[in-house]
Amino acid sequence: MTLRLVFTLLVAALLACTSAAHAQSSRVRVELIVLAHNNPDAGAALSPADPDPEYIGMLLEAGSGSYARLGPEALTAGGASAALARHARTRSLLHTGFMQPTGDSRAIRLRNERTLEVSGTGSALASAARPELEGDITLRFGRGVEVHVDALLRVAAADSAGRPLAGKRYRLNSRRVMNYGEWHYLDHPALGVIVRVDPVEASGSGS
Repeated sequence: MTLRLVFTLLVAALLACTSAAHAQSSRVRVELIVLAHNNPDAGAALSPADPDPEYIGMLLEAGSGSYARLGPEALTAGGASAALARHARTRSLLHTGFMQPTGDSRAIRLRNERTLEVSGTGSALASAARPELEGDITLRFGRGVEVHVDALLRVAAADSAGRPLAGKRYRLNSRRVMNYGEWHYLDHPALGVIVRVDPVEASGSGS
């Protein structure tokens, strides 16, 4: 089964379990899944001499403020995330969601909980534990919503003695103008992002 067909089936499942909202709102609800393609082409990796990107996005906490991370019970695409985790050619790196106001466009940090012991790159050569996945997502609002995802995936490596090496690093840096209430896929040879943005009802409900 090709990745394109896998994604088509996942989107169909996602559309079946969620309904689109189109009303204007001062806040939006964002849900996204970051996935990795197993055995990516090494030719798509960053050069060992390239420094790690600098990510400065805001780390969100769960809550009810204008910016707030959604709890697991509020996420609607759990079935798709589980399917990616089970598939032989993909794995799920992160499934998260958050609320944010439409009058702001600050970056939100993306990071999964798994860390890798890797040697440094560029001038920072010391070995350290670093997130397997980190990045930022930024939304800009107009007639639609422009979604910018910049994410770095680290793939661990070790020498014959088990000492950590820099390994491979893959960077997805993609922008997409989206309509509200639609799932979109941002692809890369090593990783991908499935994302959806919905207006929030005036009552404050995120459903």
